[in-house]
Amino acid sequence: MKAMMVSFMLMVALLFVGRPALANVDGVDLHGLTEAQKAQLVQQAEEMKAPKEGVTAQKVNEWVDLGKNVAIAFTSAAKELGIAADAFLNSNTGKLTAALIIWKVLGQDVLHFIIGGTLLVVLIPMWAHYFRRLCVVQTVKITYPEKGKGVRKIKEYVYMNGDDDTVQVIRWIMLVVLALVLVVGLAIMI
Repeated sequence: MKAMMVSFMLMVALLFVGRPALANVDGVDLHGLTEAQKAQLVQQAEEMKAPKEGVTAQKVNEWVDLGKNVAIAFTSAAKELGIAADAFLNSNTGKLTAALIIWKVLGQDVLHFIIGGTLLVVLIPMWAHYFRRLCVVQTVKITYPEKGKGVRKIKEYVYMNGDDDTVQVIRWIMLVVLALVLVVGLAIMI
């Protein structure tokens, strides 16, 4: 059991802090390239060194235009119906229109977040149940004491033998399944 825990902790450490070994390559083989190709590579490297822009005026203007367009959509829909915009938003039609406009803007992101979150909330506890059942506890022995002592039942757990090769294989398979559940759930959320 201790060997499995050490292996599991090692895998978690590698997943969270591991970095590719070739990420810090010092030299690049440029033999066989023309001077124009070399100059293009140098130019691309210089562009990569430039700091990435955070929030720019153009991005802020895009969000302002988005809000302005949403307001224009609400106002024009209210004008078509001949009522004020605030009265329109309080009506059922206005609420439906607001929901459709919000769905158009944020719908896919919200849907991905809900589906990925639900997948993680359901599958991780299910994985934990099956891991415990298949890899940790072999049997549960329940005894019922004599009546009148105040105790309903006593559970005794018989744990799996960690030296068994079959149990070790099942534990590794369950670790891979956990990694897949996490990757798929988080990939859907992003």
